[in-house]
Amino acid sequence: MTQSAVPKYLLAELDVSDQNHAKFIEAMPELIELMTTKFQWELVYASYPITGRLNRFVHIWKIGSEQTVLSVMLDGAVGVQPKGDLAREFNEAYTHVQKYIGRTSHALMAALPHDPTRAGNQTETVIIDRSARAWIFNNSKLKKMPVLKLTPALEFYLANGVTSAELDDALFFNLAALKPVSVFQQKSFAQLQDFAREPMHIDLRHRVSTGGGSKPDVGRKKLLLAAPWGRTYEITQTEAEQLFEPIPNEARSATETRLTPFRAAHVPLASIPTPMDQTPIGEGCLCSVVNLTSFERPT
Repeated sequence: MTQSAVPKYLLAELDVSDQNHAKFIEAMPELIELMTTKFQWELVYASYPITGRLNRFVHIWKIGSEQTVLSVMLDGAVGVQPKGDLAREFNEAYTHVQKYIGRTSHALMAALPHDPTRAGNQTETVIIDRSARAWIFNNSKLKKMPVLKLTPALEFYLANGVTSAELDDALFFNLAALKPVSVFQQKSFAQLQDFAREPMHIDLRHRVSTGGGSKPDVGRKKLLLAAPWGRTYEITQTEAEQLFEPIPNEARSATETRLTPFRAAHVPLASIPTPMDQTPIGEGCLCSVVNLTSFERPT
């Protein structure tokens, strides 16, 4: 992993007095959502002690760049005149939360190789369609789509961390339930390449096609995607044709190598945690993989 690809974290230690605990906890969800939307920060840990200094709250944020730390503080400062609705919402939420904090200390940190969350929120999703062709879309595009009203079945799946399921008229994939890196994912990319070339593991009929066909093939079913920021979206065939894009030509070879093991093993949902500066798929992204062929019945 290159130094630029090593994830960075911000450790924030917050002094919140007893009388402000409930108000602070109530105010934080709105700020968390805005931090993710505006700065792409991901809150990966939040706690308070049950021994020692009881007013010391701890937050750990995964951040994309050290430069955004200053941006957060400047955009959230009292007296700033925000430009735009999002900037105004963030400033109001940030200053509101700050009212309940007595003192704050910060420390920038970098991930160790064994950090189990080092891939963070995937920025893009690769779709293997029913014809085994690979497509890609940026996850931020989902935020422009209407939010799906959850059925009791979907609420059950989300509450219990179900990663994928087949419904009567849809295929459900829970991107929010992915663990980007586990303790078992220790193989290097070179080892993965060797696995993909090994005939005893791979049936050539399962190879992913990154070319051919001008439209993605979703089939009769809709796709239901639960996003890491807590919203679920419905994608029809028509919407898929507008949302999904072909894999860039320069990344096709690397894409096929990376996706072939998932396709061959009929894995419905996965993630690619290795830095894309080594194995480009999209535009330097970390990707989720949704495999529609995993639900196809054998013929």
